[in-house]
Amino acid sequence: HEGYRVPPYYDSMIGKLIVSAEDRQQAIITLRRALSEFVVEGIKTTIPLLRKIIEHPTFVDGTGDTKFVERTW
Repeated sequence: HEGYRVPPYYDSMIGKLIVSAEDRQQAIITLRRALSEFVVEGIKTTIPLLRKIIEHPTFVDGTGDTKFVERTW
């Protein structure tokens, strides 16, 4: 409802996006398209950050680790 604030321990449950493909490169292409079409209205999402992440060379080449996002952003 209007004015409702999603508590931080529920925000990851708003939606999930999962893609699959024959290989990593194709999966990234599919993910780019899916994120460009993904719409969530009424609240801020992490979609803009996810778009940056999947364009970053470290993500694209698969050399990232669990600290990649923390170090980069």
